[in-house]
Amino acid sequence: MNRLYFFLLALILSVSTISAQETEKELSLTNSTVPEKFDYIITKSNNFQEFKVVKRTWLHTIKKQVLDSVNKQKKAIKALAVIIEDQKSNTTKLESKIEALNNEITIVNTGKDNISFVGSDMKKDAFKNLFWSIISVLSILLLFFIYKFKNSNTITQEAKAQLADIEKEYENHKKTALEREQKVMRKLQDELNRNRH
Repeated sequence: MNRLYFFLLALILSVSTISAQETEKELSLTNSTVPEKFDYIITKSNNFQEFKVVKRTWLHTIKKQVLDSVNKQKKAIKALAVIIEDQKSNTTKLESKIEALNNEITIVNTGKDNISFVGSDMKKDAFKNLFWSIISVLSILLLFFIYKFKNSNTITQEAKAQLADIEKEYENHKKTALEREQKVMRKLQDELNRNRH
Protein backbone atom coordinates (compact mmCIF):
# COMPACT_ATOMS: atom_id res chain seq x y z
CA MET A 1 0.00 0.00 0.00
CA ASN A 2 2.89 2.30 0.71
CA ARG A 3 4.09 1.68 -2.73
CA LEU A 4 0.71 2.61 -4.13
CA TYR A 5 0.71 5.92 -2.22
CA PHE A 6 4.25 6.57 -3.26
CA PHE A 7 3.35 5.86 -6.89
CA LEU A 8 0.27 8.13 -6.74
CA LEU A 9 2.28 10.92 -5.09
CA ALA A 10 4.99 10.65 -7.75
CA LEU A 11 2.34 10.69 -10.46
CA ILE A 12 0.64 13.78 -9.01
CA LEU A 13 3.98 15.61 -8.68
CA SER A 14 5.01 14.80 -12.23
CA VAL A 15 1.63 15.92 -13.61
CA SER A 16 1.80 19.19 -11.65
CA THR A 17 5.40 19.74 -12.81
CA ILE A 18 4.41 19.10 -16.43
CA SER A 19 1.39 21.44 -16.19
CA ALA A 20 3.57 24.08 -14.50
CA GLN A 21 6.09 23.73 -17.33
CA GLU A 22 3.29 24.02 -19.90
CA THR A 23 1.99 27.11 -18.14
CA GLU A 24 5.54 28.41 -18.02
CA LYS A 25 5.90 27.70 -21.73
CA GLU A 26 2.64 29.37 -22.50
CA LEU A 27 3.48 32.47 -20.54
CA SER A 28 6.87 33.69 -21.70
CA LEU A 29 8.32 36.77 -23.34
CA THR A 30 9.86 34.92 -26.27
CA ASN A 31 7.51 32.22 -27.54
CA SER A 32 4.02 33.65 -27.20
CA THR A 33 1.61 36.15 -28.64
CA VAL A 34 1.50 39.80 -27.57
CA PRO A 35 -1.51 39.33 -25.23
CA GLU A 36 0.20 36.28 -23.65
CA LYS A 37 3.36 38.38 -23.15
CA PHE A 38 1.37 41.03 -21.31
CA ASP A 39 -0.29 38.28 -19.25
CA TYR A 40 3.17 36.92 -18.45
CA ILE A 41 4.37 40.34 -17.28
CA ILE A 42 1.26 40.89 -15.16
CA THR A 43 1.49 37.46 -13.50
CA LYS A 44 5.27 37.51 -12.98
CA SER A 45 5.61 41.09 -11.79
CA ASN A 46 5.65 41.94 -8.10
CA ASN A 47 2.88 43.72 -6.25
CA PHE A 48 3.43 46.96 -4.39
CA GLN A 49 0.27 48.30 -2.80
CA GLU A 50 -2.09 48.67 -5.75
CA PHE A 51 0.74 48.83 -8.28
CA LYS A 52 2.67 46.22 -10.18
CA VAL A 53 6.44 46.36 -10.22
CA VAL A 54 7.75 45.24 -13.62
CA LYS A 55 11.34 44.56 -14.53
CA ARG A 56 12.76 47.06 -16.99
CA THR A 57 14.29 44.33 -19.08
CA TRP A 58 10.82 42.85 -19.55
CA LEU A 59 9.47 46.24 -20.58
CA HIS A 60 12.33 46.76 -23.04
CA THR A 61 11.91 43.24 -24.37
CA ILE A 62 8.17 43.58 -24.84
CA LYS A 63 8.58 47.08 -26.32
CA LYS A 64 11.11 45.76 -28.83
CA GLN A 65 8.91 42.78 -29.67
CA VAL A 66 5.77 44.92 -30.01
CA LEU A 67 7.61 47.42 -32.23
CA ASP A 68 8.96 44.54 -34.31
CA SER A 69 5.45 43.14 -34.62
CA VAL A 70 4.09 46.56 -35.56
CA ASN A 71 6.85 47.01 -38.16
CA LYS A 72 6.14 43.54 -39.56
CA GLN A 73 2.45 44.39 -39.71
CA LYS A 74 3.23 47.71 -41.43
CA LYS A 75 5.39 45.90 -43.99
CA ALA A 76 2.67 43.32 -44.48
CA ILE A 77 0.09 46.11 -44.87
CA LYS A 78 2.32 47.87 -47.45
CA ALA A 79 2.83 44.60 -49.31
CA LEU A 80 -0.91 43.95 -49.23
CA ALA A 81 -1.56 47.54 -50.42
CA VAL A 82 0.78 46.94 -53.36
CA ILE A 83 -1.02 43.67 -54.10
CA ILE A 84 -4.38 45.43 -53.82
CA GLU A 85 -3.21 48.17 -56.23
CA ASP A 86 -1.94 45.52 -58.64
CA GLN A 87 -5.26 43.73 -58.41
CA LYS A 88 -7.12 47.01 -58.93
CA SER A 89 -5.04 47.77 -62.02
CA ASN A 90 -5.53 44.19 -63.24
CA THR A 91 -9.25 44.53 -62.56
CA THR A 92 -9.32 47.79 -64.51
CA LYS A 93 -7.42 46.18 -67.39
CA LEU A 94 -9.73 43.18 -67.34
CA GLU A 95 -12.79 45.44 -67.26
CA SER A 96 -11.48 47.38 -70.27
CA LYS A 97 -10.77 44.08 -72.07
CA ILE A 98 -14.27 42.88 -71.22
CA GLU A 99 -15.71 46.14 -72.56
CA ALA A 100 -13.63 45.81 -75.74
CA LEU A 101 -14.77 42.19 -76.14
CA ASN A 102 -18.39 43.22 -75.58
CA ASN A 103 -17.96 45.90 -78.25
CA GLU A 104 -16.45 43.32 -80.62
CA ILE A 105 -19.33 40.93 -79.88
CA THR A 106 -21.80 43.74 -80.61
CA ILE A 107 -20.00 44.51 -83.88
CA VAL A 108 -19.93 40.82 -84.84
CA ASN A 109 -23.63 40.41 -84.00
CA THR A 110 -24.43 43.56 -85.98
CA GLY A 111 -22.32 42.18 -88.85
CA LYS A 112 -24.19 38.89 -88.67
CA ASP A 113 -27.56 40.67 -88.74
CA ASN A 114 -26.59 43.26 -91.36
CA ILE A 115 -25.27 43.14 -94.91
CA SER A 116 -23.35 45.94 -96.56
CA PHE A 117 -25.16 46.83 -99.77
CA VAL A 118 -24.25 49.81 -101.96
CA GLY A 119 -22.16 51.28 -99.15
CA SER A 120 -24.84 51.12 -96.46
CA ASP A 121 -25.73 48.52 -93.86
CA MET A 122 -29.05 46.76 -94.26
CA LYS A 123 -30.78 44.22 -92.08
CA LYS A 124 -30.64 40.75 -93.57
CA ASP A 125 -34.43 40.50 -93.78
CA ALA A 126 -34.67 43.85 -95.59
CA PHE A 127 -31.85 42.78 -97.92
CA LYS A 128 -33.62 39.48 -98.67
CA ASN A 129 -36.85 41.34 -99.43
CA LEU A 130 -34.98 43.81 -101.67
CA PHE A 131 -33.11 40.96 -103.38
CA TRP A 132 -36.28 39.00 -104.12
CA SER A 133 -38.05 42.19 -105.23
CA ILE A 134 -35.23 42.90 -107.71
CA ILE A 135 -35.31 39.27 -108.90
CA SER A 136 -39.11 39.49 -109.33
CA VAL A 137 -38.92 42.78 -111.27
CA LEU A 138 -36.12 41.42 -113.46
CA SER A 139 -38.09 38.21 -114.08
CA ILE A 140 -41.18 40.21 -115.04
CA LEU A 141 -39.08 42.41 -117.34
CA LEU A 142 -37.46 39.32 -118.86
CA LEU A 143 -40.86 37.76 -119.52
CA PHE A 144 -42.10 41.07 -120.95
CA PHE A 145 -39.08 41.34 -123.29
CA ILE A 146 -39.42 37.69 -124.32
CA TYR A 147 -43.09 38.35 -125.14
CA LYS A 148 -42.18 41.52 -127.05
CA PHE A 149 -39.37 39.71 -128.87
CA LYS A 150 -41.67 36.86 -129.89
CA ASN A 151 -44.36 39.32 -130.90
CA SER A 152 -41.85 41.40 -132.86
CA ASN A 153 -40.35 38.26 -134.33
CA THR A 154 -43.80 37.11 -135.44
CA ILE A 155 -44.50 40.52 -136.97
CA THR A 156 -41.06 40.48 -138.62
CA GLN A 157 -41.66 36.98 -140.03
CA GLU A 158 -45.08 38.06 -141.33
CA ALA A 159 -43.51 41.21 -142.83
CA LYS A 160 -40.79 39.10 -144.44
CA ALA A 161 -43.41 36.74 -145.83
CA GLN A 162 -45.43 39.69 -147.12
CA LEU A 163 -42.26 41.22 -148.58
CA ALA A 164 -41.45 37.93 -150.31
CA ASP A 165 -45.00 37.82 -151.71
CA ILE A 166 -44.75 41.43 -152.83
CA GLU A 167 -41.35 40.74 -154.38
CA LYS A 168 -42.84 37.76 -156.25
CA GLU A 169 -45.76 39.91 -157.40
CA TYR A 170 -43.31 42.61 -158.37
CA GLU A 171 -41.19 40.12 -160.31
CA ASN A 172 -44.32 38.78 -161.98
CA HIS A 173 -45.52 42.30 -162.66
CA LYS A 174 -42.09 43.22 -163.94
CA LYS A 175 -42.06 40.19 -166.25
CA THR A 176 -45.53 40.96 -167.50
CA ALA A 177 -44.65 44.62 -167.87
CA LEU A 178 -41.45 43.66 -169.73
CA GLU A 179 -43.38 41.27 -171.93
CA ARG A 180 -45.99 43.95 -172.60
CA GLU A 181 -43.29 46.45 -173.31
CA GLN A 182 -41.59 44.00 -175.63
CA LYS A 183 -44.91 43.37 -177.35
CA VAL A 184 -45.54 47.08 -177.62
CA MET A 185 -42.03 47.61 -178.91
CA ARG A 186 -42.50 44.85 -181.49
CA LYS A 187 -45.76 46.31 -182.54
CA LEU A 188 -44.16 49.71 -182.77
CA GLN A 189 -41.27 48.26 -184.74
CA ASP A 190 -43.65 46.43 -186.96
CA GLU A 191 -45.59 49.62 -187.49
CA LEU A 192 -42.42 51.51 -188.21
CA ASN A 193 -41.34 48.83 -190.58
CA ARG A 194 -44.69 48.98 -192.32
CA ASN A 195 -44.64 52.68 -192.55
CA ARG A 196 -41.25 52.60 -194.15
CA HIS A 197 -42.25 50.25 -196.87
